[in-house]
Amino acid sequence: VLPKKELKLLRSRQTSLKSIILTILSFAELGIGNAIIFKLYKPIAEDDKETISAYINYYKRIYHIIAVIVFEMIVAFYCNIACLCFSQNVITNITIK
Repeated sequence: VLPKKELKLLRSRQTSLKSIILTILSFAELGIGNAIIFKLYKPIAEDDKETISAYINYYKRIYHIIAVIVFEMIVAFYCNIACLCFSQNVITNITIK
């Protein structure tokens, strides 16, 4: 059983980690959704299904590549942060004046 103070610290670290992961995911989008809408406007207006299909397949590949990169970044970050958060080299008895 963890003391209340350590449990609170662990929860704050988990919350920080979740917010960092969400930031990475939102950054990875990089406005691609807006680019898709912009590029598909004319083919949709002209009912050009071949061009629409080509754009959708292209953006699908881009999103897969971004997903792999983001996943690798998150795994690498999580491994590093886990080592830092749960290391036994904790400095204690620090007083701030």
